Amino acid sequence: MKKVYQLVLLILFFTSYVSLAQTGPGGVGNSASNRIWLQSDKITSLNDNDPIVTWSDNSGNSNDVTQPNASFQPIFKTNILNGKPVIRFSGSNDRLRKTAFATFPTTAITEYMVHKNSGESNDATLSYASTASDNDFLLFSSNSVMLYRGGSTSNTSTAINDNSWHIVGTSWKNAVPNPNTRFYYDGTQTYSANNFVTGTSITANGCFAIAAEQDAVDGAYDATQDNDGDFAEIIIYNFALNQAQRIIVENYLAAKYLINISASGNDYYSFETTHGNDVAGIGRKTSETHTDAQSSKILEVSNPSGLGDNEFLLFGHDNTSISSWTNTESPDGGINIKRIAREWRFDETGDVGTTTFTIDTTLLPARPVGYSKFVLLVDADGDFSSGASVYEMCSPSSNQYYEV
Repeated sequence: MKKVYQLVLLILFFTSYVSLAQTGPGGVGNSASNRIWLQSDKITSLNDNDPIVTWSDNSGNSNDVTQPNASFQPIFKTNILNGKPVIRFSGSNDRLRKTAFATFPTTAITEYMVHKNSGESNDATLSYASTASDNDFLLFSSNSVMLYRGGSTSNTSTAINDNSWHIVGTSWKNAVPNPNTRFYYDGTQTYSANNFVTGTSITANGCFAIAAEQDAVDGAYDATQDNDGDFAEIIIYNFALNQAQRIIVENYLAAKYLINISASGNDYYSFETTHGNDVAGIGRKTSETHTDAQSSKILEVSNPSGLGDNEFLLFGHDNTSISSWTNTESPDGGINIKRIAREWRFDETGDVGTTTFTIDTTLLPARPVGYSKFVLLVDADGDFSSGASVYEMCSPSSNQYYEV
């Protein structure tokens, strides 16, 4: 059973607070575990066909990927995927890389990329080389994606070179329980291995490269093994996501880029066309759970009281501005109440029970004179001027406000 409702925050400002919530993609992970997060739509200073010198990391770790050599710079392409820009690699040995990557995952890793290419084979999409191995961690061969790790190759038998956009995910960990390696294609697991190079570790402080294969640390790039394709987003975690976390991240990417994952049976969010921004969520798949998530670093949902198997609560917003206060579509004609314009939409599968809603005021504008409380509105039809439920929020500590 699915239940949907809409929510708006009517926020009357106190002092700010920095949240320690799960602020990574889909509300999974934070800067400690989300080691790199590259989003093409966060680039705001370039025009169509401009070369890319730096693709900035949004994980909070400043692991930017760069290319100082103009001969190997990919280009910025606007309005390609769901109105969003992408990074296009089309020249011989085009690549972006992060050298001396001190915090690259060593004992477990999950990688996601939103990617499109046509007819590629023998190509590298994501490459990591270290002093221990030129291919310490490598995804290559888009006609049948292979994972190379610790001197061994694992063939997923999954093609991603059909000139369509795909959400591609890989996870590996150096220890059981099994399986320790998985591959995902548009939300569907297409491959798993039980004991692929267990007991080994990736060596840190190497070079991470996009769209090219290294046969030395940031060197010996082979043009016959480069990837000519588009990338919209790349995510790397330093742990193997559990099944609930994986599903949430895939729903976040699917909603953002309008990529269909319904064939996987794990599409839990229905409002991607209207509220597809910063989708985050909580949920449970078998015994694996994710119970704390934050959307756009503002709205956090946590502590579900009755989270059962295959139950999820996902939420995203309409990308309306949060830079000022308004009384448009407010209860009581906006008398003595102001709101931010942004609205979140919730999609609940099953019944997750009661939850804690928390807001972080860091990104919000200064409070209007004479206003002193935070309230939260929940409404079924999206018109908050009438019929909305109003919840006054309290501050347990540090002026971070929530309603249970």
